[in-house]
Amino acid sequence: MAGNKVQGDEDLFCLFASWFRSHLQIVKDLGHNMPLKDFISRLRSDKKFYYDSPEEVLQGFKDIVEKRIAPKIPTIFTSQPKHKLE
Repeated sequence: MAGNKVQGDEDLFCLFASWFRSHLQIVKDLGHNMPLKDFISRLRSDKKFYYDSPEEVLQGFKDIVEKRIAPKIPTIFTSQPKHKLE
């Protein structure tokens, strides 16, 4: 039983380490040279990363669906949706 806990802990650590590395890479790819903790704090405190209204949130979602997701569907699936994504 104890062996399973150790293996589970190692798997969890590996998962976290992978997540951490990938997020550090995103910070670097965006051109920032700062610890992940500082980058996340900046995202949380800078108002330019927030929408001003519920309508803007909905429009942002629609833009992502229409401009980023919908164009990739044909490259992922062989049959296409009959209805527009909403």
